[in-house]
Amino acid sequence: MRYNNRFLRNLVAVCFIAIFTSIVAVGTVKAGNLKIEGGSPGIITSVPRTMTYQGILKDSEGNPINEDLPVVFKIYSIDSGDIPLWEEIQDVEFVDGYFTVELGTANPLNLPFDEDYWLELVVGGDILSPRQKLNMSAYSARTDTSDYAFSGGGWVDDGTVVRLENSNDYVGIGTASPTNKVHIVGSDSAPLLNVEKIGPGRGVQVSTSSACALWVENSGNHGLRVTNANGDGIHVENAGNWAGYFNGTGYFRDNVGIGALNPQEKLELAGNLRFTEEDLTRSIYVEKSDGINEPGHDLEIYAGEYSDAGGLETKDGGDLILHGGKGYGFAGGDVYIYGGGSDITFSPIGDVIIAHNGEASGGDVGIGVDAPTEKLDVEGTIRLRGISFTMSDLANVVVDNNGVLWKESVPVGGTKENVKNLEINPQKVLSLQPVKFNWQKTGDEDVGLVAEDVEKTFPELVSHDNNGKPAFVKYDKLVLYLLELTKAQQQQISLLESRIVELENNIR
Repeated sequence: MRYNNRFLRNLVAVCFIAIFTSIVAVGTVKAGNLKIEGGSPGIITSVPRTMTYQGILKDSEGNPINEDLPVVFKIYSIDSGDIPLWEEIQDVEFVDGYFTVELGTANPLNLPFDEDYWLELVVGGDILSPRQKLNMSAYSARTDTSDYAFSGGGWVDDGTVVRLENSNDYVGIGTASPTNKVHIVGSDSAPLLNVEKIGPGRGVQVSTSSACALWVENSGNHGLRVTNANGDGIHVENAGNWAGYFNGTGYFRDNVGIGALNPQEKLELAGNLRFTEEDLTRSIYVEKSDGINEPGHDLEIYAGEYSDAGGLETKDGGDLILHGGKGYGFAGGDVYIYGGGSDITFSPIGDVIIAHNGEASGGDVGIGVDAPTEKLDVEGTIRLRGISFTMSDLANVVVDNNGVLWKESVPVGGTKENVKNLEINPQKVLSLQPVKFNWQKTGDEDVGLVAEDVEKTFPELVSHDNNGKPAFVKYDKLVLYLLELTKAQQQQISLLESRIVELENNIR
């Protein structure tokens, strides 16, 4: 070698070493393949891309150099000329002429080392020549079993993590043609993947950002089975799309909770339930039967209720609301409540009962009325094709299917007391003035009496609303007044007839 002016013309290379972590393999490893034969080889270790170079530098007097100098290291594929394949500069400390450097620390030494290389040094701006050919120690890592490590596409163990460096590779177990990142094929009864987790924590954790985290396709028995789970058998958290998607029949042996951590029934829902399937004629269908010759079971639907341990507080219970669907440009949907029918000819049809808390005597029913005040409070016209009103200790009122209204008679001793004859003033009855009028709400024409006028003469013939104002005339009782009026008129007619007979006899 030559060093101008100050230093000797030759550089003594004492030792030239390429340091690579050792590679152990019983079989062979080629780029793009992982082949393991015989025993149990170790995983290829991540290879450091550096090598150590040592030498001696003396001046023109033959004296060893003792100072720090900048040195440029260059590697070529030929012994002279050409463009360097790699280079880096280091500040080198010379002690009695000796120096040691680790090449590749400033600029990674990413050469494949599969051909001859020459090293050239530039010290203080002067080129040392000739170039030094790298000896075999630099190629010691390029063995047959290290082929895969240098290709950057194999298994790598960095002491903490074992990984497959090539992201395009697939791993096949039991198959030579894997179609997924990890593809396992087995034909015996043993599990393809067995995960045993001892202690707290997670046995298998799957995380994705925008894809399906776990996809199970199965044509046999169990696609995914979890047993002996002291905690969560399957725990899924998802802030984006579906937390779970199941296409097929699901079977749950014990209770299922939706929004409920400790379900007490087969299905317990904490929140609202909505059915939106367009193709179904019935969105929900509930059936329970023990089989042939066994009675059917009841289906009860409760709204929320309030209770406290001591009964010191009182709160309203929740409403049970049934809605028909809204119509857009057409009629809205109806609400149907059916009693159970029968497929057997002589079995009666089930009853429909509207009652309060299971008691027929409690609660009111309103139709078109928000707050009913009677057992049946209707806003609007009622059309009946036969009805019978049964009143405890009172006479029954019947409207038959011909539209005839009649009232059953009741024995005097059964429900009445202080019985007296009805006495009326015929002139007052005759003072009542029938009128013709139109109803404000419908505009329909009708005839009748004005309740306010009737109240002035016969207040007992008028019913009042909740505010005490006259509401309607009791026309059924008005008949009795007209009967008494007729009787009085008949007495007067009989008296006149007797006087006429007397006058006729006197004339004769």
